[in-house]
Amino acid sequence: PSPPPHPYPTPTQITRPDRLTTYPTLHRQIQRYITSFQYNHTGLPPFFKMRKDRGMKHVVNICKQIIKEGLPIQCVEAVFLGVYLTMNSLKFLSKAGGGVVPPAAVAIPVDDDDPPPSPKATALSGLSSGCRRYAGVLRLPISFKTSCNGNIYRHIVLAIYAHTGLPPSTTDSAWRWGALGISRRKTLMFKEMKYSTLGKLIKTFKDSYEASWHAVIKVNIGLPFSYDSEDVSRLYWKLKKVNIEDKEWKDCEEIFDSYSRECVGVYDYFAYNGKLPEMCTEEWIRGDKTMKDVRNQQRKSQIVIVKQAKGKAKSKKKKA
Repeated sequence: PSPPPHPYPTPTQITRPDRLTTYPTLHRQIQRYITSFQYNHTGLPPFFKMRKDRGMKHVVNICKQIIKEGLPIQCVEAVFLGVYLTMNSLKFLSKAGGGVVPPAAVAIPVDDDDPPPSPKATALSGLSSGCRRYAGVLRLPISFKTSCNGNIYRHIVLAIYAHTGLPPSTTDSAWRWGALGISRRKTLMFKEMKYSTLGKLIKTFKDSYEASWHAVIKVNIGLPFSYDSEDVSRLYWKLKKVNIEDKEWKDCEEIFDSYSRECVGVYDYFAYNGKLPEMCTEEWIRGDKTMKDVRNQQRKSQIVIVKQAKGKAKSKKKKA
C-alpha cells in the first residue's frame, strides 16, 4: 500500500537567483520560503531539538532537518532558517547588487582611536579576512521581551544589513537594514530592506508591538553569525541587553546604532581570542556606557594603579 499523504503542506521552493539579483529580491524570496512552513499554533514544544549554546554546525544540521521534515515552525526555527539560507548569499549577488563589503564590517575597529581603512584602500585590497566572514551581509539575532495583561512574551527575529543594489542618494548610503522571521502577526516578522539604521528597524518592531497592545520591556541583540558552516564555537544570542522601560527611546536608538558599529569588531576579537574583549563590561552590555567610555575608564584605572605602584616603590627606596 502507498504511504499516507503528508499531513502538512510542502514548503515552496526558492527560485535560484541569477547574478543580477539584488539582495532585497533574495531577501523577499527567503522570507516567502520561511513563511511557507507555516506557524506552529499547537502550543506544544518545537518539533526539533535546538540548542542555542552550540555553534554554526548545529544550526546547519537543524536547518537541514527542518527542510527535510517540512513541519510547522516557530520564531526560533525561522531564525535558524534565515541564518542558513543567507550563508551563501554572496555568490547569488552581483557586485552592484550586494556582493560587496558593508561599511559596518570595515570601519569597526575595537578601539575607536584606530582609524578605519579608507574606501579606496579597501577596494584595492579586496575583502579583508574579517569581512569575508560576513560575505557582504551582516546578520544579528534580535529578541524581544514584552508584557500584555500581566503575561510575559518572548520573540526573536533575524536582522539583516546588506547592500540594496540601488545607487546611494545624496544624503544616505545604499546599505539598509531588514529582518527575517515568522510570527502569528505579520507585523512582527518580515521587514523590507529599507531602514538606514538598526535603531529605526527596532523602532518598527516596537511600534508593531504597541499596536498589538504589548509593552516592550527588554531588547537583546547577539553577535553576528559566522559564515563557517563547520564552526562549533559558542553563539552569542544575547550580548547587548537593553532595558527599554528605564530609558528614553532616543537613548535606546543611540545604543542600538552604536552596537551596530561595534559588533563586528567584538566578534572578530572573540573569534581570534576565544573570549569577549575586556571592554564588554556589564555597564556596556546594559547600554549604560559606550565602549569608548568603558575604555577611557579602564585607562584611568590603569594610570591610577601605575601611579600607586610608583609611589610604593619610592617609599621603599626612602626607607632603604
